Amino acid sequence: MKGKNIEEEAEEVLEKKVDVVVVGGGIMGCFGAFYLAKSGKEVVLFERNQAVGIEGSGVNAGSLSIQNKPFPITHLALAAAKMWETLSDEVGYDLEYHRVGGLRVAETDEEVVKLHDIAKRQKNYGLNVHEISGDEARKIAPYISSTIKRANYCELDGHTDALKVVRLVAKAASEKGSKIITNTAVLELSPRRNGGFYVKTNQGVIEAGQVLITAGVWSKFVTQSLGVDLPIVLRINQMMVTDQMPPLLHHMITHVNGNLTLKQLTVGTIVVGGGWQGQGDLATNKKAPSYESMLGNAAIAIRVIPALGSLPIIRSWAGFDGRTVDQVPIMGQVPGFPDAYLATSCFGGYTIGPLLGKLIAEKMCTGYCSISVDEFNVSRYNQVIESVAF
Repeated sequence: MKGKNIEEEAEEVLEKKVDVVVVGGGIMGCFGAFYLAKSGKEVVLFERNQAVGIEGSGVNAGSLSIQNKPFPITHLALAAAKMWETLSDEVGYDLEYHRVGGLRVAETDEEVVKLHDIAKRQKNYGLNVHEISGDEARKIAPYISSTIKRANYCELDGHTDALKVVRLVAKAASEKGSKIITNTAVLELSPRRNGGFYVKTNQGVIEAGQVLITAGVWSKFVTQSLGVDLPIVLRINQMMVTDQMPPLLHHMITHVNGNLTLKQLTVGTIVVGGGWQGQGDLATNKKAPSYESMLGNAAIAIRVIPALGSLPIIRSWAGFDGRTVDQVPIMGQVPGFPDAYLATSCFGGYTIGPLLGKLIAEKMCTGYCSISVDEFNVSRYNQVIESVAF
């Protein structure tokens, strides 16, 4: 017996047609759903996992460092830093945002030159960091190793609890009217004749006037049903957290080589990250920390903050993360499909996620953004991609 086509399946779905389907319950998707619902849109968000925010957004270190972002998104990071200051009031929940200031450190002469060059370029992009000596860094952060030769200080750097934030924003979006549906994977998008899409999931089919794809590395599988192949690669980021200890780190710490992030949470634990890779694959949906990466991450953390050497690691975890090949986000409409939008897959996506969610909601509701994201449209990949240093 011939199977039903996607249009026939749609007629049997209990859900009525909605204005927007959001694919992916990470920080961009949840904030997108929040702002879309706030603008009066009827929104359904589908998350393939059992809860929102448990992949790239929820398993990252929660770092909100402004000074370690790719140069082309510096203006977005600056706008996001201002936005984070009032987000708790806007969503109605305490997101435990801490603006503590950050030190980006250098240990060798070569790293000192790199740190200085980065500061010069950041100034051209609108971010002014303070270049200080190792001794000056130790005056404000005496826990830093004597081997640190220079540091750049940024007063805007901060941190928060990534897993908590995404879940609270999803709750706020739900209270605005969005439906958050977990354990539901989007399998296919099929354009309707009169605009919009039939959205096929593993639970059935729903009609949507617009679709917002914020699914990280899975975004490429969603757009493949439209014949669009996104240049997104898989990363398996891992983190570690120490046992509790009295207040020690009063700043956000990052390394000029991009292989260390450190911050101490209010409960006293210290989160250790820095982009070290775990192991696993999408086919099996399994991932785990790499012992070698744990050793490497711990070594540089102890080298920068010697007091960490006596702390036990009580937990380590890994999660899937999607990145574009040029490290900056994909934003805007899918070429050839004006009702399909993308907001996904960049370095620093957690930091600028609330802003990207807001901007893409503006674009979907009005056609315009308060901050232009035209340069991040997927059509840029029709040209030669140059590497982005940061």
